[in-house]
Amino acid sequence: SKVTPLQRSKMAHPVLKRAAMIDLFNAELHQFKFNGIEQLSKGNVVILLDQSSSMAAGEGSANLLAVATAIATLIQCKKEGRICSVVGFNGGIQYKVQLDKKGQAWTLKHNGLRGQKLGTFSDLVSFIMNKKPSGGTDFNAPLQFALDIQHGLKGSDRSDLIMVTDGYAKVDEQIAEDLQAWKDDQGGSMFTVLVNYGRAGDDIKNLSDQVVDLSEEINSTSSDIGSGAIKAASNVIK
Repeated sequence: SKVTPLQRSKMAHPVLKRAAMIDLFNAELHQFKFNGIEQLSKGNVVILLDQSSSMAAGEGSANLLAVATAIATLIQCKKEGRICSVVGFNGGIQYKVQLDKKGQAWTLKHNGLRGQKLGTFSDLVSFIMNKKPSGGTDFNAPLQFALDIQHGLKGSDRSDLIMVTDGYAKVDEQIAEDLQAWKDDQGGSMFTVLVNYGRAGDDIKNLSDQVVDLSEEINSTSSDIGSGAIKAASNVIK
């Protein structure tokens, strides 16, 4: 499906943009439907969502785009019945939540297993939206936790790992080797979505199957955040 021109124009309007974002979060954007066969992976999805202080730049546009990308991906996973985990991080892990195949939300324990029930899909969206950016950036803890999630889930073949960030950070050699081994052994894929004119370091570039740059989507005079989020989700969820 593709978003209609009317909805895209709402995204660029300073007043109507908020209403269009609510439509996005509620999966109610008006879209064209194209008939055909889509090649979809059946594995799990883990989103690593950068919540460092630099994401608050541009009056929070970078964070809004990152969160919208995560939610657009969650919507797609809910539609396909895929487990989708979201790990918010800065200098460490800030929160760990998961949407199950039935559309119910859970917190995650330190070992990647489910903890307390968080509620419905809407509760999960509200939880993520209410988190505020702060602190530095460290990729190692969230990447290691993502691997723990994938190793702990059944049917994790052909799974997707999505890093949404604006920053640059090094990846420890052991974690990079473990991540590559997971990709080789289980057919997993890693994607990096850049916002706020972020730059992917060589470590992340080498580990990523694709880097999606959404920097232009947060231009202060022509913000198109919702369509940028949909662009990112459609590029990485296949």
